[in-house]
Amino acid sequence: MDVKSMEERQENSGKRCEECANPKADNAQPEMEDECCNDSRCHHQTIKAHVDKALKKLTDHKDRNKKEHFHHLRTPEENAWMNWNNNQKCRPMRVEHPNNLDHLIEIVKGSEKVRVAGYGHSWSPIVATEEDSEITLIDLKACLPMKNILSEPEEVSRLKSVTFQCAVSVQELEDWVRSNEIKLTLPCNVVLTEVFLVGLTQAVCHGAGYPWGTVSDFVQAVTIIDADGILKTYTDHDPSKISLPQSVRDRAETVRVSEEEMNHLRGSFGLMGVIYCMTIALVDADVLTMKDRCLPVSVLRDPTQLKQLVERYNGWLEIFWVPFNDHCWVKSWEKSAEGTEAQTPHHHVADEVLGKAGKTMYRLRPLRILKHDFRKKGARKFAAMIFKMMTAEFRDKPLVHHYHRYDATHYRDYIDSFPVEDTEYSLPVDDNYTTPSKAFSLIQDVIQEMEDKYELYPINLTCEMRFTGGTGVTLSQHPKEVSKKWVHIEFLRSSLTGVKEPIYSQTWDEAVEKITTEWTKLGGLPHWAKGWQKIPGIDNFLKEKVIKDSFRDYRLKMDPNGKFLSKKFTQLMEYPEGRGPSNRQNPAAFVESDQSNGTFAQTPSSEGATAGIRSIHGTQMEVLQSLEDLKKRGEIVHTEIQSIPIV
Repeated sequence: MDVKSMEERQENSGKRCEECANPKADNAQPEMEDECCNDSRCHHQTIKAHVDKALKKLTDHKDRNKKEHFHHLRTPEENAWMNWNNNQKCRPMRVEHPNNLDHLIEIVKGSEKVRVAGYGHSWSPIVATEEDSEITLIDLKACLPMKNILSEPEEVSRLKSVTFQCAVSVQELEDWVRSNEIKLTLPCNVVLTEVFLVGLTQAVCHGAGYPWGTVSDFVQAVTIIDADGILKTYTDHDPSKISLPQSVRDRAETVRVSEEEMNHLRGSFGLMGVIYCMTIALVDADVLTMKDRCLPVSVLRDPTQLKQLVERYNGWLEIFWVPFNDHCWVKSWEKSAEGTEAQTPHHHVADEVLGKAGKTMYRLRPLRILKHDFRKKGARKFAAMIFKMMTAEFRDKPLVHHYHRYDATHYRDYIDSFPVEDTEYSLPVDDNYTTPSKAFSLIQDVIQEMEDKYELYPINLTCEMRFTGGTGVTLSQHPKEVSKKWVHIEFLRSSLTGVKEPIYSQTWDEAVEKITTEWTKLGGLPHWAKGWQKIPGIDNFLKEKVIKDSFRDYRLKMDPNGKFLSKKFTQLMEYPEGRGPSNRQNPAAFVESDQSNGTFAQTPSSEGATAGIRSIHGTQMEVLQSLEDLKKRGEIVHTEIQSIPIV
């Protein structure tokens, strides 16, 4: 692209439409069909505007196949739910869209089982599945009244923390911060802006950079509606030193917990209760130097060169590689020199093109109207085209920008328009960087193997590497007690939803299994929100290697009747064989494992321990449920449960 074209593009990027430049009234509403503003801060480009537009189209069946943005808001049938990628769905007993705190409490009190769905991020069954027909599903994506920032601006500036309701997105928090001229932001984050912050932290998601672990680490307090419908705020901080609004203090009991207990709550997938609001720490919104360039892909296969690159930026970089390309895209960040002015946000030319291309690919699912031979021959050309679009502005020369920290972190738009399949693992980084280099090479080798074997390309989009520090969040896939440095590697393909030819799903599943099997040998753990559910043996792996018994114990204390458990989490939260709840003080029942009969418990009868012993048989969760019922009826006194060996 010539210099003149680039100058014209930069000039146009700041233009606003006439309505924006000359509003008719302070409360004037934008015309939803008018999207002529190129400025990302224009009200035509806000999340609320796009959601309003999508909801309007949902009411018009004639427009069902013409959605241009947030197509994943589509609900196929009444009282049904699908995730954004349309690969997880359920038909719950009912779907609720609460509009205030009292409504939320009423839903929890009136439901036997409750799960909450956030917005636009997860591929895995962490919300609900088709087996969860008895739950009440709280679907937050249409809960516009639950998008309030509860903190006062002055308090946020003073305490460097903010409290927001459960349906607030990453972008909405940032918009509020800037509109109140608060020079703070989150220190690190995911690239997506449309996702809800509560869901992001509960799924233990991460950004990039060795100084940080997960977004969940910044959570200072969570205000939860518990299984009894009681509102409680849990924090391991001094409540007077965090931005906990008076309105929340007046309604909720404040419970001080230990750091370990708070780490259970920071990323708990809604298993402890329904989160009404969350308090999170912020940092100064400094200016960052963001650099984009292309490097030979051989750098990633050479541990020495990879270490030099990553350590140069203290892990604060992202690396993208599209199959069959001999170069990769490297994006890095570092603090700008004192006094550097932040530039106006620059959106890559390819953003909108990629978003629209993604929607087209999704509708073709994928390229199903084309003959197999054409798809086979065009795959490598398609991969080359994708990489060229991604790197159009810096393929020949590095591109450098000085951005506000938020704008530098959220550098890519229209991602939500591109439904994909995605699998990610986190692996500990060794001193020589042999592990991350080998992990990347495995992807390349499997891609080549699948081409040789099937003449197909199950990994047909990008592969990405990010580096972070470890974290203390209990259910994290990159615990700091294992390693202080982690690499997160993911690989993607176009969405398989609606694809009828089984060979495409089969080759994707085979590629996922081959890669993750080897990554597991390198110490890898799966990202909770990404697609892990079809990996052979994954449930037992998660139960043994990722879910700690201390988390199970705390969850059982918080929700003894399993009100917030889905079918999948009911399975995952079972204690592995030979293990049980850790509290052994004054046991009222003894829980044991037996291979022939499953888990059983022996409890004293109501007349006392000398009058007789009764046995309860069933799965572990069924036994625990039965014990809780006995306690409520007064037939056992204590709630503690002890695990003893079979003699």
